[in-house]
Amino acid sequence: MKTFFRSAILLIGVALIVECIEFVINIVLARELGEEGLGLYMAIFPTVAFIIVLSSLELPISISKLVAEKEELFHRSMLKHALRFATICAVICTIVAIVILPIIPVFNQYHPIVPWLFISLIPIITFSSVARGYFMGAQQWVGLL
Repeated sequence: MKTFFRSAILLIGVALIVECIEFVINIVLARELGEEGLGLYMAIFPTVAFIIVLSSLELPISISKLVAEKEELFHRSMLKHALRFATICAVICTIVAIVILPIIPVFNQYHPIVPWLFISLIPIITFSSVARGYFMGAQQWVGLL
């Protein structure tokens, strides 16, 4: 029970620090971007979050579970399969984004390269999700010994 309270207090403290940092960042953004710039930022931010969710496809959780449950002998094979799956997903998401993102009217107010920056995020997020999931699972597997 003592560990639970210690962990809860640690999480509460970290959440408070993160909220304070976010508050300061939002103040700086409001001052530097102005009303119109902040409105544009707030209009495009949900698109960024949506792309991140679609690109990661919850790969870190599923890969870490697979790696943590299997012996180290099977890790290379599972990583190859996960990378193959991530490549297929990244290609499909990138093609869909190439078709859809330039059409979205919210991007009309931005520089023409902004949609292409979002499209370039898709493979980066997908493959970093695979790496994150593998290392999380490998760490948990070592902890099971």
